[in-house]
Amino acid sequence: TALLNGDKSIMITVQTVVYEMDEGAILAQEELVLGDFSNQLKKDSKNFISTYNDSDVNTGAVLDYSAECGARMISKILSEISSTGVKPTGRAQKGEASYTEMITKADAKIDWTQSAEKIVNKIHACCPDPCAWTTENGQPLKLLKAHDATEYLAQTAQMDTAFQTVFDEKPGTVIRCDKNCGILITAGNKTVVAVPFLQRQGKNALDSTSFMNGARCFSGTVLE
Repeated sequence: TALLNGDKSIMITVQTVVYEMDEGAILAQEELVLGDFSNQLKKDSKNFISTYNDSDVNTGAVLDYSAECGARMISKILSEISSTGVKPTGRAQKGEASYTEMITKADAKIDWTQSAEKIVNKIHACCPDPCAWTTENGQPLKLLKAHDATEYLAQTAQMDTAFQTVFDEKPGTVIRCDKNCGILITAGNKTVVAVPFLQRQGKNALDSTSFMNGARCFSGTVLE
């Protein structure tokens, strides 16, 4: 939900277990800054998977990191209890309990009339499961990774007049494959999404260049 909402950071928390929702005492907390993911990994965990970078901030990566971080915090708490013989009391939580729902496959469908920012957030929040998807000529197409390419394409349009009308295309229109950022697709509010990895039903996931090599008529397609 944090990724879906575009939150800048989350708090990884170790708390005591009680009957009420979000009422346990907080024993330890660590902030994960989502916009600086790769640097946080390097600083906080030498043993964590180092292949993630800032553009890989998806639910799978955050859960992996949270599990490793939580285990490290619990180990420290248990070590302190062992050495002092004192059970930590923690501190009380503040505010109201927050609730969320499971993201379903139906929720994961892309609405191209939304802004690039919202679409990118959804793609990251739904990866690896249930995985954001759209339809290409009626067939499902999974989108595994994305970023907002609006500013990048605006700069390109200034140098190449052929791209100046791109922002007027119907949302969901595939513009082209860009070697620097992936397949460019128009979105709502005159924005553009770049998708570097995607997957057709029953096929392997491919980078944008490999995908376009096998789908040379993909440019101009309107995704729905």
